[in-house]
Amino acid sequence: MEKTEFFYPSSDGSNKLHAVCWKPDGDCIAVLEIIHGMVEHIGRYERFAEYLTAHDIAVVGPDLPGHGGSIRSEDQMGVLGENGNKVVLEDLHVLQKKMQEEFPSVPFFFLGHSMGSFFVREYGALYGDELAGVIVMGTGSQPGIVLNVGKAICSVLGKIKGQNYASPLIEKLSIGGYNKAFSPARTAYDWLNSDQAEVDAYVNSPICGFHFPVNGYHEMFESIRGAQNRSLISKTPSSLPVLFVSGKMDAVGGFGKGVEKAKKLYSDLGIRNLQVKYYPSFRHEILNEVGRETVYGDLLEWITSAIKGVRA
Repeated sequence: MEKTEFFYPSSDGSNKLHAVCWKPDGDCIAVLEIIHGMVEHIGRYERFAEYLTAHDIAVVGPDLPGHGGSIRSEDQMGVLGENGNKVVLEDLHVLQKKMQEEFPSVPFFFLGHSMGSFFVREYGALYGDELAGVIVMGTGSQPGIVLNVGKAICSVLGKIKGQNYASPLIEKLSIGGYNKAFSPARTAYDWLNSDQAEVDAYVNSPICGFHFPVNGYHEMFESIRGAQNRSLISKTPSSLPVLFVSGKMDAVGGFGKGVEKAKKLYSDLGIRNLQVKYYPSFRHEILNEVGRETVYGDLLEWITSAIKGVRA
């Protein structure tokens, strides 16, 4: 495996984004672009990338604005920027095009986790005709009125206190209840997964688990709204392979209810090539769970099957 790190310009020229690419030693049979979740970074996917490259699949992913190596200053942590939802989607496409120049005529896949899952649902609608498949991981659903109220509060707080203001109220309303199912909890992040070493590594990392600012929440709420917009999602190619994967104990996905709602939207809109895979005891971060090797194997099998479909 060959690992390279690089920066590429944001589509609106406002930033330079850090990205990592893991390439197989032999011929590349596919490329997977990963969109990470909120308050984490692309480096947390290296173990999964090592697994895929051993099976001749290249992996690439950016640190989203305000995350990981794309953090410009401490006061910009988590800030996705003005019109961040739209810009992030365009930035993801810039990176896709860059990778396709290096690996022409190779099937291209996307995987989005958590916050990234909402971006990838939008992305599949905008650019699905360029993709061989989409993996939606750790996703969920939210009522439209909740998203609108959340965006309104974030907008007001952003104007009064600044876009980088971390609101305890918004944080409590958004993720404050996720640990309830795992009481008594050892940490504030037991809802992530049951591997204590992984949770501790997350808690102890200075670029994970920081307080998400109102700008980040505003743009994430906008992304969730887009991911649930029938008009937008109806543009997803009806034959595009879409795989929903989730832990059945994932609070973000409403313990399966939010995932089923998302899958039903696709099904109702005539998107035919849908699969849903649950892992009964797994929590939110299924790539970091105890027993994650099973997930790795299942995702590889799905990608391999989709590649065969492209070549058929």
